[in-house]
Amino acid sequence: MKIIEIIAIENLPMIQEGDDLAELIVDAAWKQNTPIAEKDIIVVTHKIVSKAEGDVAKSRQELN
Repeated sequence: MKIIEIIAIENLPMIQEGDDLAELIVDAAWKQNTPIAEKDIIVVTHKIVSKAEGDVAKSRQELN
């Protein structure tokens, strides 16, 4: 029987444009004592990738 374990990466900083997501994720996983190992599957939301790429829309408040 194969077992799947899901581990959330906690305590990531607020992502800013230009951040190195891979480095931030690996560091956070290491600090919480769940280092990323060979054959692990990492799932990252589109939102966090967009923030790192600087591809975000301004809110109505920011536009005014």
